[in-house]
Order: sequence, then structure tokens, then C-alpha cells
Amino acid sequence: MEINDVLKELDASLRGNYYLLRCPECGKKEAFLYLDDIKKFQKNSTYKIPIRCNRMNKCGKITYLNDIINVPIQIQKMPKEKSPVQISEEGINFIRSFVHYSVETIHCEYKDFDFDIRGISNKTLKENGVFYYSKGFEQIVNSDELKRSFSKKYRNKSYKGRNIFIPIFDIDGKLVRILLRSTKNVEKKEIGLMLIQGSTEVWNLKDILDSKKKTVVITEGVYDALSFREVNKKLGIVSLPGVRKYRQIISIVKDNIDICKDKTFVIATDNDEAGQKAKEKLIEEFEKMEINYKTFDLGIHKDANEFLQENRIGFSLKAKKL
Repeated sequence: MEINDVLKELDASLRGNYYLLRCPECGKKEAFLYLDDIKKFQKNSTYKIPIRCNRMNKCGKITYLNDIINVPIQIQKMPKEKSPVQISEEGINFIRSFVHYSVETIHCEYKDFDFDIRGISNKTLKENGVFYYSKGFEQIVNSDELKRSFSKKYRNKSYKGRNIFIPIFDIDGKLVRILLRSTKNVEKKEIGLMLIQGSTEVWNLKDILDSKKKTVVITEGVYDALSFREVNKKLGIVSLPGVRKYRQIISIVKDNIDICKDKTFVIATDNDEAGQKAKEKLIEEFEKMEINYKTFDLGIHKDANEFLQENRIGFSLKAKKL
């Protein structure tokens, strides 16, 4: 049996630098398999290819592609698959121009963006590049001049009503992704818009590289990170796109170890099983690299933003001590 046959059985779909597929343990399509692991196997046939379930609070098991079948997997070249970025170059350039205008030219000062979000002030949101565009993302993809630049997947219901834009930039300051949220009640609170396949998913990674930011807080969500910035402007903040992606933070720290040796990282992942596991992994990696770190106690609150909203004074006092 070939790798492709196994991936097909597990209903795998390519998402940038990894496959999303069904977990062999729980059967839910919430497991992932990195392309790098397949490449390692192609170089060394004894290497075991891990499949990691993302349901950390319900399953979270790690199984191995090699163990699913009874005969050895044949080494083969992986086929080229359709890119998950189904936007033309013209469409990507327009989005980049739109975000540049919104963030750099008018500094997020749209006339109808005059409200706070989840306890985070309008001023803090704008200063950190988060903006509200009342016409929403769907107005962009449905405009006459850009219709052909976006595939039909960007017109499904999950993209409707998305009017909060949270840009993500890479280490060179290039826009590579946008997190889309809504002021309305939508089924999924946040979806990602990828502009470059395999690009970073870490929000505000520039604070890791800023030598003036001696303390950098790591959170799971952007609103959690902005909760710290709301009460302590001196703190550096970065946000993970999910606790399973902690490796992206570690990779950035390793690549910039000289700068990071002079920093203290504050781990403020969510107060649940998945968040605790991510915290343990971050601590393990930081200790290996001899990086200074501390943890932030959320008390009875599930995350930093809930702490801010439910006990602003208590959260503020605690965050200002960092």
C-alpha cells in the first residue's frame, strides 16, 4: 500500500505544510500529519510518521501511519496537490494594498469603528492593527473587479459577516495571513485567510525580535494577547493560532536565540488541559535552550481575556507586575 492510499482512507486534505485527516483513534477529522515527517520517512524508511489528534481535551492520541497497515509503505514521490491559497496574484495584491491602507495610511480609523471589543479599548485595537470594516470580507470577494480573483470557497457561509480584520505579518513585515472575526453571532468565531502557503501563523512575532521588549507574553488567542497590552503597554505580546502550533514559537526563538536570551517569556496559555500541555511543552523547550520564562496564573478564569472582562482590576495588577 502506498502513502497516498492510506491518506485517502483517512480522508486527508492538504492544508499548507500539513495534512488534516481523520484520527485513527477517535475517527474525527481533527488530526494532522506534517509533510516534513513524510519527507523524513522518504529519506529513512525506518522513520515512524506521527499522526497527532488535535482533540487534546477528548482524544489527543498520537498514532503512526506506519502501524495502520500490515505491509510496508512504499516510498514514492508525493503528488502535487491543489494549493489551499485559491486567490490570484491580483487578489493577493489587492488584499495587501487594502490592509496597508487600513493599518498604515488611516491607522484603522474607519468612521464607524468607534467601539471596544471584549474589554479591549478601541485605542488598543487600532494601535495593534486590528480594524473593523463594515462592508466585510464578502464585499471584497464579490466586487465586480475581483470576483474572478477568488475561488468559490471564499463565498461560502463561513466567510459571510466577517468584518473584523486581524493581519499577520512574517519576519520581514510581509502580510501573509489575516484572521477574520465578526461583530455578529457566527458559527465559528475565527477563520484564517492564507495568502502564502506554509507561512507563519504567529500573530505579532515582531515583538520577539524587538530588543526593547524584554518581557514577551505568549497567549493562545489575539484577544488574550491584547488583554495584556490593554493594561501594560510595555509588554511584548505574541499569539499562537492554537496550542498545537507552539513549535512555531520555538522555531522563531531558536532562529533568533541571541535576541531571545535577553528576554523573559511569560506563558499564559488557556486554563484547560490543552493549554496546560502546551505550557509544559514550551517550558521543556525553553529549558533546553536556557531561555528565561515564567508562567501566568489565570486563577479561576479560562483565559486572559475572560480574566480582563470579569476582574479588570485584579488582572491589571497582576499583569503590571510582569
